Amino acid sequence: MEQPCLRFPENLGMHGNMTVEQAVSMLLRAVQVSQNVPYQWGFIDKPPEGQVLLIFQPNLGQFPIDGIRYQEPENRMSIPVPGGRELEVVEAKYGFVPGGDQTAGRMRRRYRLHKGGHPQLTLVHYSRGPAMPIMPQFASQPVRQYPLRTLTDPPVFVMGDKIGQKVYPPGTAPQPGSHPNSHPHPHTGHPHSHPAAAHPVQGHPGQGHPPGMGGAPGGGGGGGGGGMPPGMGGGGGGMQGGMQGGGGMGPGPGMGGGGGGHGGGPQGPMPPIGMGPQAMLAHQNGNMDALERRQREQQQQQQQARERERSGSMAGRPPPPHMPDDEDAEESEMISTRALAMTRYRRNHELMEAVFKEAAFGDKKPAAPRSPYAQWDHAAIDNKVATLRGEMETLKAQRTARSTEREALAASTARLTMGVVPTVNVSLASDAMVS
Repeated sequence: MEQPCLRFPENLGMHGNMTVEQAVSMLLRAVQVSQNVPYQWGFIDKPPEGQVLLIFQPNLGQFPIDGIRYQEPENRMSIPVPGGRELEVVEAKYGFVPGGDQTAGRMRRRYRLHKGGHPQLTLVHYSRGPAMPIMPQFASQPVRQYPLRTLTDPPVFVMGDKIGQKVYPPGTAPQPGSHPNSHPHPHTGHPHSHPAAAHPVQGHPGQGHPPGMGGAPGGGGGGGGGGMPPGMGGGGGGMQGGMQGGGGMGPGPGMGGGGGGHGGGPQGPMPPIGMGPQAMLAHQNGNMDALERRQREQQQQQQQARERERSGSMAGRPPPPHMPDDEDAEESEMISTRALAMTRYRRNHELMEAVFKEAAFGDKKPAAPRSPYAQWDHAAIDNKVATLRGEMETLKAQRTARSTEREALAASTARLTMGVVPTVNVSLASDAMVS
């Protein structure tokens, strides 16, 4: 038989997109709010796009059936967030409702702070993702059996001082010694009751509902404030506004604001009728700031009282030795262990690398500096010089010969110009005639 899940009783609203920062903020606020808010048993069935749910999972290995068939397995990733926390995101794509959707385009993302938060609180967001055709083998395969059975189990606290305590409507509390049929315990997973469940919360005289109970036990609705526990209000100003910085946390132990629900703790000032959404958010933010301020003052007073008691009990004892500030401890509180280890490793590696670079390699005595002329070959240079000198002597001889020829030519030209006939050797002329 299909087991229901524990859901936060308020409607968290519709969100087209869900960022990592929004998911972390809502999960951190959920840890505080869930201390005084009982979770209701219910089923998740065909949630619309944009729906946000907060559930408590005793068994993290199995997610409740939500009436949607997904054609691919889930993808799991871990994202580091500020404060040394890690957010686990599990994404399932290509989902469809058998017999209701024409394409598989639904997407589900689950957010869980498995480091730095409560690992059993899961924030679920449904949205529209990439679409693909529906596979024939999945088209007519049902996800669950219908109709869903009616649940009559009372809400139960999942954490805090009231963990395991059930909130019964008036007149329905079990008799002493009886063993009512109950769902598995929120933490052990076995069907038994917490010891605190033997003392159910009873209603006040003259009222139709106990503090925080009334109306229909809806699966997660926040309308009207009928099903809210002490300090809870309905009407859109509850968990949705409180966890997103938009209000909802009243000065009482639970959640204030809204209208219609009975508050077991002191109620905050009600917003004026006809106030716009922005003014409503500002009003709820002011209530939240006042609550947090009073909580800080109470913590400071308690801390001062403990210090006074400690100082009175330790009168006459020597003061403890002053310990120097541990910078590494402060550093480890701000960043994760992995990031701190990697930072220290790189720092030490760089320091030791500079040491070993000078001391562990090579000769300790530096070699003599090399002559700047060692790269030149003296013999080759001398041969080139001798060759150049021979070529220069040849060029000089050619230049001298050309100069002599030019001088002789110039002299002969000058004699012809002045009418000087060159003399002919008589002996040579007579010899030529005889021959």
